[in-house]
Amino acid sequence: VITQGTDTVTGNYVITYVPGTLTVTPSDKPLVVKSNDCELTYNGTEQSCEDYTVTYGGDTIPECTTCGSTPEEHKYVVTPGDTITITDPATRRDVTDSVPNTFTVDIPEPDHFSDIDTIIGKIKVTPLTLTITTDDNSKVYDGTPLTDHGWLDTPPTGLVAGDTVVFVDIYGTITEPGDSVNRTHGNAVVVRTGDPTDTVTSNYIINYVEGTLTVTPSSKPLVVKSNDCELAYNGTEQS
Repeated sequence: VITQGTDTVTGNYVITYVPGTLTVTPSDKPLVVKSNDCELTYNGTEQSCEDYTVTYGGDTIPECTTCGSTPEEHKYVVTPGDTITITDPATRRDVTDSVPNTFTVDIPEPDHFSDIDTIIGKIKVTPLTLTITTDDNSKVYDGTPLTDHGWLDTPPTGLVAGDTVVFVDIYGTITEPGDSVNRTHGNAVVVRTGDPTDTVTSNYIINYVEGTLTVTPSSKPLVVKSNDCELAYNGTEQS
C-alpha cells in the first residue's frame, strides 16, 4: 500500500518484487551429552547407571518430566523444537573396576547443531563382604585326628538372594589334647548362583571366622599292673 497524505496511490505504480533471503545457520553452541561415572554394589542382578548430564552452550538442560518418557527413556528439551532422547544404558552384574557407561542418544535434527559431543562415563561395581565361619568341634582323646570340614553351623552372612556357598576348603586338624584353629585355605571358596555353572565368588570379599577344634584328655581309667608271680630258685636273677 502506497499513500500520499490520506490518499492511496498504489495504482499509480507498477510493483516489482525482489525477494530477500532468510537464513538459519546451525547453532555453534556446544551440545554435550554425557553419562556420568557411577559406583554400584554387587546385588546379584544386572544393574545400570542411568545418570546423565546434558549441556547446551555450557548451560545444564534438566531432564523433561512431562515429555511422556517411558522408564527406559530420558528426554531433554534443548530448544523448543529439539528434544533429544537417551536410551539403552549399559548394564553390569559382576564386580569391575571400570566399564564404559554406554548409551544411545537420538537427536532428531542433528543438522541444527554444528558442535555435538558425547562423553562416556564409567561404571564401577564393588564387591560385598561375605563372612564364613568354620565349625567348632570337640571330642575326647582317642588317638585319631579330629577334623570338621563344615561351615554351616553358623550360616554364611552377606550373600545376596540366590547365591550359595557350595565349597570351602577347611583343613584344621588336631590329635593330641588341646585346642587348634579350624583353618581354611584363604582363596578356596566357591560361590554360585542357582545355575551350577555360574560362579560368582569374585563378587565377594571373603571374611573368615575360624572355629576351634578341641580334644580333651580321656577320662577312662588307664591302669598298668604288674601281676603276682611265683618262680623257683635257679641260681640266676629272674624277672
